[in-house]
Amino acid sequence: MSDNDILREVLAGEYGSERRRRLVVEWGELLGLKASEALRLAHASGLLPSANPPRGA
Repeated sequence: MSDNDILREVLAGEYGSERRRRLVVEWGELLGLKASEALRLAHASGLLPSANPPRGA
């Protein structure tokens, strides 16, 4: 399993962005990732909502 797949499984059924963020950081450390790397991966994979609202018309 890739790091992304593992994080997806960990977050399945978890609600609340703060709880999800904490789990990403905790599991990221277990996977050998720094907190910022784990959060970046989760954001890029759509596992965590973006902190910035979408731009547009």
